[in-house]
Amino acid sequence: MHGSTESRHEFHEPIHPPSTLDLRVSPSASHDERADASPGFGPVTNVLHPPAFYRDGEAFIDALKQRNAGAVGYVFDRYHRRVDRTLFAVLGPDPDRADLVQEVFTRLLDGLPRFRGDLETLEPWITRIAVYTARGHLRRRQTARRWTRPQPPEPIDVPSPQASPEVVDALGRAYALIERLPVKERIPFVLRYMDQMKLGEVAHACDISLATTKRRLERARDRLDRYAKSDPILIDWMRRKSAS
Repeated sequence: MHGSTESRHEFHEPIHPPSTLDLRVSPSASHDERADASPGFGPVTNVLHPPAFYRDGEAFIDALKQRNAGAVGYVFDRYHRRVDRTLFAVLGPDPDRADLVQEVFTRLLDGLPRFRGDLETLEPWITRIAVYTARGHLRRRQTARRWTRPQPPEPIDVPSPQASPEVVDALGRAYALIERLPVKERIPFVLRYMDQMKLGEVAHACDISLATTKRRLERARDRLDRYAKSDPILIDWMRRKSAS
């Protein structure tokens, strides 16, 4: 990325890996209900209320565009976990994820002069930036793997005691299959079924139509069904999960 020194902001709060890993799809939990939880696949809420020293949302957005330190810090505090979970959903375990969180917020700052939204559209815009950043990293990662010796997969780091070894193993096996999906199918799939986003949210985050989103999801499911036949342990786990 290019830009002046003044346009670079470093966000030094430590980025923690998702704390709850669960492969279940919960249709009853809306995306808006999931924004305030800890990072990972769990409940959070996206309602952003500007700090009391801004008179309203418009004043807050104006301060953000002027790179007011308070406004910038508030947005990072509010959304860095949302960004981290989106990156984890798209990339799986990746040693560069913390750096990519920084990259997303740098892109956000650089793009603020072009932002024409308000508080309600800020979070979807940030998610789109995260998806764009993850897509570029995925393609670089895939290109690098063509020219380097195969490396063992990154371990799934699960600090939460709620995640059993069986779930961790299943998640690792699932991501091994997802790695084989084309990028344009992988991203809608993981946003929909791993990050539990609504179809419209997935379409907006990927900057594609709803019809295209549905087609790519169907293709991804078909591919994964074929891929999963080569992993009887994962198939057995998914069947037992569905029956429970």
